[in-house]
Amino acid sequence: MKPLVLALFSLVPLCGKAQTLFKGFTEGYYVLANEPTVRQTGTMRIEPFGPSLRVKQDGKLMNQVYKPDQVLFCGAGKTKYVVAKDFLSARVHVDADFVEQLDSGQVVFMWHSRATTGGGVGTYLVRRSTEAAVTPLVLYRNQYKEQLLPFITSRPDLVQLLQQKSFNYTNLYALVHALNTGQPAALKN
Repeated sequence: MKPLVLALFSLVPLCGKAQTLFKGFTEGYYVLANEPTVRQTGTMRIEPFGPSLRVKQDGKLMNQVYKPDQVLFCGAGKTKYVVAKDFLSARVHVDADFVEQLDSGQVVFMWHSRATTGGGVGTYLVRRSTEAAVTPLVLYRNQYKEQLLPFITSRPDLVQLLQQKSFNYTNLYALVHALNTGQPAALKN
């Protein structure tokens, strides 16, 4: 149990910059599923209970609140959120929710926060860019290594890195980014 608790608390620094739309109304952008070519802007926030995207325009709260199925993606600054469906996060089934997109290319790497104020404990998710199904990565006892392996088989150098005993979850982003960019992985020590 002690390793699990340590692993969960060690995620906090990785996610400190994340979830800016959870902290209050922020200037940002969004694209609705029924208008995929129209990028709209406004002051918005992601409501954690629901979940939903609430947008203010002209200083007024819009009557329409967008559910995850109505939104393709949204963001603020350099932080982008996409919708992930039908996955487990911290042992809770999630039908659909906004998740932070950390990297994309062949594989989309995401973070789902269970904390209502952003950051904190959550789950890393991966999916192939051509598929909708997401795979939650279980950090406990390095289960994520087996879960991530099918996504990186095209890169033997990355497979070798992942299988090293010294590889740990703090290098997940570097590994996925290397896959997506075709570059060598820049791992942290």
